[in-house]
Amino acid sequence: MVEGWRGDGNFARTSLMYALWEIQGVTVRPWCPDVRFGAVRDGPRLRLVVAADRVWEGRVVFDRPRYREFMKLPLDDPRINQFPEWFVVEAERRYRCRNAATGAEAVRSGHGMAEGVPLCVEAGREVRWTVEAKDSP
Repeated sequence: MVEGWRGDGNFARTSLMYALWEIQGVTVRPWCPDVRFGAVRDGPRLRLVVAADRVWEGRVVFDRPRYREFMKLPLDDPRINQFPEWFVVEAERRYRCRNAATGAEAVRSGHGMAEGVPLCVEAGREVRWTVEAKDSP
């Protein structure tokens, strides 16, 4: 509750949209209070960081084109009360995930990334990834 009237819904929706923008639609599962993550677009790339105070093991889940897969719309037409899509993975496309610390790369399917990429974060450490479509420059 912010002010105790119907405008509180607008505040809640805007807060959620801001949070999703800060993570570019990427999330972690299971969520834990001591896990911190964020993402930023760098042209066609996504730069992602995940950190934890304790050992965390789970999946990094990428957003998919919800307008097409869930709403069955032909294009992402702006709608009232829409939750925008930021960095989405296409099921049929392949993506390059590069670990910034080690330089290790893995190529993954968009479908697999939408289901979740396994990740283990050591206590007090950060994992930084760069993600881009495999056919990007």
